[in-house]
This record gives sequence, structure tokens and C-alpha cells, in this order.
Amino acid sequence: MRCICRAGGSSRLVENGKVGGPGTELTELLKSYGIEEKTGCSCRAVARQMDQWGVDGCRQKKNFDWIVERVKENAQKYSWFLRLPAMLTLPLVITIAIERAEKKSEVT
Repeated sequence: MRCICRAGGSSRLVENGKVGGPGTELTELLKSYGIEEKTGCSCRAVARQMDQWGVDGCRQKKNFDWIVERVKENAQKYSWFLRLPAMLTLPLVITIAIERAEKKSEVT
């Protein structure tokens, strides 16, 4: 069962009682580099869309490209590109988040 939980004023994907997904993983990964949502950015909306699409949906080329573009817009708008380690590109960071979500869904 998939549904969107809006409790507590925010939305998140709940699938078979599990909360999270690729967007949640991307949010946590970016936080680990000191990158947090800013007022007016679309980070939460992008993460929510990624969680709704799930792993397979995020891997679809048009969706993946959409994610990269939205994250890139936020990175440029809020100047946080330099916080990512030099060897990480946005597509790589997004791929890592998708893979983490996939591994978590296999465990549960």
C-alpha cells in the first residue's frame, strides 16, 4: 500500500508502513555535507516527488534528468556546490541516494 502522510504539516511517502525513499536519502546525504533546505527552495518538493516515484521511477531517464535539473537550480540559487567533495557530481549524489533507498527497501 502506498499513501502520502501529511501528519505534522509535512508530506512524506508511506509504503507498506515504511517512510522514506530516494528523496529522503538525498536529503540525508546532502545534510551530511552541511547542505540543508533554505526558505524558498524546492528541496522538500523534489525529495517528496522522488519518494513518490520510488527507486525505479527515479532511475527513468526523464525523471532522473528532472531531478538533476531541480537540484542544480537549488545548488546554484543557494551557492552550495562547493560543499560537495570534489569527486562528487550531482548525478552521482542522486545515484547514491537512489541506491541507498534501494538497499533499505530490500532489507525491510
